Amino acid sequence: MRHALPRLVQAALAPLVALVMLWPAAAHSVDPPPAPAAAPATAALAPGSALPQGVTFIGPPAEATITIGGLVGSPGRFVGLDAGVYDYTVHAPGWCPATGRVEVSPGKRAEVQVDAKAWLFPQVFFAVNRHKIQITVAGKPVPRSTWSALEGRCGGVVPYKAWLYKQSKSGEIALRPGIKVKIHIKLLDPDAVRSLVELARSQRSGHRAAINYALSVPTGAHQDLNLLNTAEARWWWTLDFLRLGGGVGLGFAGGFGIEAFGSAILQMTDLGNSKPMHIQGLVTLLPFLGMEVGIGYQNLTNIANNDRSNFRGADDSILTNIGVLRLLGGVTVPINPSIAAELRLSYNVNMAKLLQIGLGVSFRLP
Repeated sequence: MRHALPRLVQAALAPLVALVMLWPAAAHSVDPPPAPAAAPATAALAPGSALPQGVTFIGPPAEATITIGGLVGSPGRFVGLDAGVYDYTVHAPGWCPATGRVEVSPGKRAEVQVDAKAWLFPQVFFAVNRHKIQITVAGKPVPRSTWSALEGRCGGVVPYKAWLYKQSKSGEIALRPGIKVKIHIKLLDPDAVRSLVELARSQRSGHRAAINYALSVPTGAHQDLNLLNTAEARWWWTLDFLRLGGGVGLGFAGGFGIEAFGSAILQMTDLGNSKPMHIQGLVTLLPFLGMEVGIGYQNLTNIANNDRSNFRGADDSILTNIGVLRLLGGVTVPINPSIAAELRLSYNVNMAKLLQIGLGVSFRLP
């Protein structure tokens, strides 16, 4: 009994003691500290983005950077984006900025193929015929006979200029990303210019004789007549730009014709700076224009019945019956100072109104 009482008192006081021990903890409890704020998202196209939809760029070089939806990163990586339509820009060394637009659909991963060749800086190639030719584009020197990138120029028009001694050529290049332009520059060095000038001057003086062949085509009201072949012998005396002379012609194979005429021709031997017209510096061209007046007779074959019909004119006047009035033009091509070839086109104003296409060779007379 003596030992039972203390145990009963201890058991009765145990709840009270426990309550007293818990009281300070309850009185001094505080709220748990807030969770640390999430770190802001880094601006990078990182794989494994939490969003299920987004876009991956394929094609740009590894050193390229891409901006889309406020993010910047490298190609070949997935970036998660909210569904919507986004503009993007790709920057890469040697590229014009590649721009475009892509639509991101909910739950889908899009891929954008970027064609590298389509966004390269414009390139230009100058093919030259003389290694001493100097070339500039927009005032800056560029090399010859190799592709050159016009860095930083992705649009618009830029001028170019090429020169060699006193010869020059200029123009413009329309630019756009990815374009490749090849320009041929053919200029003459002093030796080539001197050769052209000598050939041109050889035609500005002296006496010459020529043999010509012409194919004569009736025109207008005389189209029912056969073609007439014409052989001609000509002679002229040249004083600088003026040629005065004459000749005779014989028509055959399709009828008959004969004529004698005098001629006055103006020829252009230079362009005001002692340099004649030419083709690639290889062939000298001397244009001419003139008129021939004379007398003649034409009796051409009719196509329908092969009868001979005299088509000397529409009335009895001397001018249309037997007169020759012909306008002509053409070009002389000197082969050397003594020999030249000629191509001419002429039109008979009267008679059968023949349109003539002729070829000839002229020779300098002693």
